[in-house]
Amino acid sequence: MEPHAYKPVESRAVPSLLLDLLGARLASARANAYRYEALTAKRDGRGGYDRGPTRDELVAMRDHEHEHAALLVAAITRLGGDPGLLTPRAALEAQATRGLTEVIRDPRTLLPAAIDTLVVAELADLEAWSNLVDLACAGGHAGLVATVRAAYATDTEHLAQLRRWAAASRVRLSAAA
Repeated sequence: MEPHAYKPVESRAVPSLLLDLLGARLASARANAYRYEALTAKRDGRGGYDRGPTRDELVAMRDHEHEHAALLVAAITRLGGDPGLLTPRAALEAQATRGLTEVIRDPRTLLPAAIDTLVVAELADLEAWSNLVDLACAGGHAGLVATVRAAYATDTEHLAQLRRWAAASRVRLSAAA
């Protein structure tokens, strides 16, 4: 079997769909950590703006994504899955969001546009976390539900902060016009 091939788990207690969604969240958390790292580098290289993100805020958001990844690795392992495998949904989401990373990394992309791009990534994450909560609830995985809800709450805070920074950027740009 290829190293990143999806290995379905044969278990009545843990449907493969649950592991598929957990794997997708894991891949997304890793991708978002990378995106926040790229955004931090962009801010460091170009500077910030009034009421925009500080370096410490971006690093904290990146660290939250790393924490989500660690929680997901633990959850996948507890449920008998292999966190090193790329699940079908993880591969699909990686393909669908590849452009987000490219936009953020592009040297021509200014910090406000990169922040707008991260808003899209966080919106997609919130929808996926919500779906995962529903599936974990339906499967009776109470511990997992609590973990996923906590991650959902953190990403909700990320989205709100990104939106504040985006709004501050628009105010700044409209005042300059």
